[in-house]
Amino acid sequence: MRPRVRDALLLPLLLPFAIVQGRKVRRDTPVLPEAAGERHGVLGAGTPLRLVTLGDSTIAGVGLADMGDTVTVQLAQRLARSHQVQWRAIGKTGATSATALTELVPQLRGAGADVVVVSLGVNDALKGATRRGFARRISVLIEGIRAQVGAVPVIVSGLPPLGDFVLLPSAPRRFAGIRGRALDAGLADVANSVSDVIHLPLVFGPLDQAFAADGFHPGTDAHASWAEQLLPHVLQVSAGR
Repeated sequence: MRPRVRDALLLPLLLPFAIVQGRKVRRDTPVLPEAAGERHGVLGAGTPLRLVTLGDSTIAGVGLADMGDTVTVQLAQRLARSHQVQWRAIGKTGATSATALTELVPQLRGAGADVVVVSLGVNDALKGATRRGFARRISVLIEGIRAQVGAVPVIVSGLPPLGDFVLLPSAPRRFAGIRGRALDAGLADVANSVSDVIHLPLVFGPLDQAFAADGFHPGTDAHASWAEQLLPHVLQVSAGR
């Protein structure tokens, strides 16, 4: 049976269990703060490069002690080997593709950017968003970003493997995994239909070593791996500007 057909058949069966067990997870999981520290700065010397990341709690650094551990700063540090990097992180816990457009994109006004990295989708997946609807909202989000900072390249980070998150009980984990795969495919759809958009599927090592203290958000090592995966793509798109 084809994966998409199998997933479509499983979703309605999993939904009632996922709702009940998901409520328990939300009640029992510790709520961690966003990372401390500045959300903008300058690093390095050389060719100027303005980096903006925009997204949910991962961009806000939930589960990390300091913004210096986040993917934004770890990426900026790597770019600073050859560039003067002006970096800015615009993130909010719980952000979705819809709320990011109304709450986060306006914060780009006057910021300036040469490349924007977008990290959204986990909260959409947990809320049951569809591939088509999510892809449409991400396309509108990119339009909004470019209305603020110009026709910049946009890199959309893929969703992590939600179906492997050990914090989640069986039904919510399988439900999230199915939705996560669908929304990641939606990001690929956007990259194939909108100019100067790159979809970066994420690949992490052993997940038992990747999490923060809450067992859900990525830890420092996962942010470092993410930065390494983003680095060649950011260098590629910035070289063409």
